[in-house]
Amino acid sequence: MYRVGVGARVVRSSLAARSRSLVRRRLTTPPKESPKAAPEAAPSSAPPATAEGVGKIPVTWGSLVVSAVLGGCVTALYVRDRMRAQREYEKRNTRVVGKALLGGAWELVDGSGRLRTHADICPDPYTHILLYFGFTHCPDICPAEMLKASRIVDDCAQAGVKILPVFITCDNRRDSVGRVREYCRDFHPDMVALTGSDAQIDRACKAFRVYHSDAFDPDLDNEKNEKDEDSEYLVDHSIVLYLVDKNGEFVDFYTQLTDASEATQRILNVVKKT
Repeated sequence: MYRVGVGARVVRSSLAARSRSLVRRRLTTPPKESPKAAPEAAPSSAPPATAEGVGKIPVTWGSLVVSAVLGGCVTALYVRDRMRAQREYEKRNTRVVGKALLGGAWELVDGSGRLRTHADICPDPYTHILLYFGFTHCPDICPAEMLKASRIVDDCAQAGVKILPVFITCDNRRDSVGRVREYCRDFHPDMVALTGSDAQIDRACKAFRVYHSDAFDPDLDNEKNEKDEDSEYLVDHSIVLYLVDKNGEFVDFYTQLTDASEATQRILNVVKKT
């Protein structure tokens, strides 16, 4: 009994010593910090990152329309500036020397059968005449130029400038007095229709350097070589509108490539200078 009791006391004493040692160790050792949780990110309005980590702006129809409008505006401004620079360059590098050898004396017959000349063709209140050479059987070019001349005359009238439209035929074989009169009535009520003999037509055409050539063959189209309004052939001629003053002097010209608006503005500029 004695030995057993002594052994138990030894065991209890040993356990107590170990317990005290553990308590001292815990009291002297600082506690370990527990890992902190990562703070939650604040909500953001930025687009979500892609797999590469870079955000992309979504493409919509609205953004495409805005881009197209901006691109068109930039292009229009660029073209306008280029055209303006080109016009200024042409003005600086274009020099007119002398006087054009166009215009001069002529006499023809109008739609009423009356003889008219360069000196009396432009009565008051008209300041200038707008002259065109053509032929009544022309299928397309002459009608288009006659309509353009009519529009120019009307646009000038709206600006307070009276211009008289005048038509001279290059085809007197078919274009009689009555035919040119009826033809011009279809384009403008003020238009003066002029025709004449071969010599009269040639003189007027030479005065304005108008080229004209027809395919009339008297052996095929008219065996008697007489005027025949029903003959079918075309006349090749210059396509130019001429601005002429009251004295029959040439002032300006407008080709087929000159539109009515540009011609009108040039005429108004000329009238303002006189």
